[in-house]
Amino acid sequence: MSRGNFFEGIQISAENLAKMKRYREAVAGLEEVPIICPRCKRVADRVYADATGHKNIRCFYCKLEFVTSLPQFYSIRIRRMKKEKDPYRWW
Repeated sequence: MSRGNFFEGIQISAENLAKMKRYREAVAGLEEVPIICPRCKRVADRVYADATGHKNIRCFYCKLEFVTSLPQFYSIRIRRMKKEKDPYRWW
């Protein structure tokens, strides 16, 4: 007995497809910035460069939940980029 694909019967409306296309075009020129877990030093999440405010993040690997301030995170990353050749290496 084949169950098939769960999403086969689900249709996305033309309006939602247009919204998704518009959102994808809006972030096309933005840099995707990784957020590093402070405990295990792995990439816990990724955000686009225009994100602001605070974000509650749960690391997939070590299960640590932490809150980060995105503007503060960018300033830390910029300082490290100036010091290191590889900005994504945080250890």
